[in-house]
Amino acid sequence: QNPNIPLVIRGHYTDKGNPVRGAIMHLSSRETTQYMRLYSGGEEQFDKVIIDVYTAVYLALMGFAPSVINLDLKLVFCHHTKKVLESW
Repeated sequence: QNPNIPLVIRGHYTDKGNPVRGAIMHLSSRETTQYMRLYSGGEEQFDKVIIDVYTAVYLALMGFAPSVINLDLKLVFCHHTKKVLESW
């Protein structure tokens, strides 16, 4: 595993036709997650969050989805992410 290859690209090559399955495979893999670092340079206070496929899968796998919903934030999904999650 090359730690310089972004997680989304790894997932794409793992399962080209199913981004959710690629995200699940890599976010639950010790080999992949050992290189993962969470971004912490964002806003301190915010009222909306952009959710991509990997964020949605991460929140679900870690059991954080109900907590995020309880924060009363506006969740923003791009068309592609919404389509992928709804079809999965």
